Amino acid sequence: GKIILFWPHQNGISVKFIKFIKLISLKIFKLKLELHPEEITYVVSRKQLVKILDKSSFNLIYYYFGFRDLFTQSVVVAEKKLINS
Repeated sequence: GKIILFWPHQNGISVKFIKFIKLISLKIFKLKLELHPEEITYVVSRKQLVKILDKSSFNLIYYYFGFRDLFTQSVVVAEKKLINS
């Protein structure tokens, strides 16, 4: 099977914006703002993704993080590794 993931990147514009809003709310209003649950993992690099997918028995087919989606999410397409009998 194949899987398509839209995974937050540590340098994504939405991640940076939310961190900025939380910082402003803390510094100016002394309010610890929680806009959503904490992220377990951000994408750091293609190399990191390959390691994570490999541990889950998937091969990376396609990876994109860039201007087309305004640096919002990493787009990841992976395929389950075939198990030889």
